[in-house]
Amino acid sequence: MTIISFLVAVAATEKKSGSVHFSDNDHSKAGLVIFLFSFVQVAFGIARPPAPKKNDDGTMGNKQPVRMLWEFGHRVFGIFLLAFCWWQVQDGLKLYAFLFNADDLSPVFWGIAAGLSGIIFLLYVYDKVLAGDDDGQAAHTVGKKTDDNGDGNGDRDGEEEEERDA
Repeated sequence: MTIISFLVAVAATEKKSGSVHFSDNDHSKAGLVIFLFSFVQVAFGIARPPAPKKNDDGTMGNKQPVRMLWEFGHRVFGIFLLAFCWWQVQDGLKLYAFLFNADDLSPVFWGIAAGLSGIIFLLYVYDKVLAGDDDGQAAHTVGKKTDDNGDGNGDRDGEEEEERDA
């Protein structure tokens, strides 16, 4: 999808302007950098170090320093790339408004970006804080057996015991 979007943008602007896309302005050059950086981020994701293995007692083992460094770098680069992309969208909207004598819609973009960021933040807080269990771990039950009566065998309200007793 990234490649197709990039090619459409390049072809459309070259057709409209009649010049080579990456020589006109900083916006087109920044778009090329973002396109290349997105492949770097994917390559970082593919080259990630292995996750820690589970211990005999079922808990997760300690992360190796190279894994922690990779996680930090991948996140920081991803946040940088997202911020760069958002700047690029704003710059493109301003450039469009200038070239076509149209309204500058960058405030609308920032409103949408802020709204989505707020929703993501609230979902993160809900997942990590409000829906967490006693040990601070987030409660993720999708696709897992639920153990309502606390005996650890995955049944709900003693269903299996009732079936055995019958």
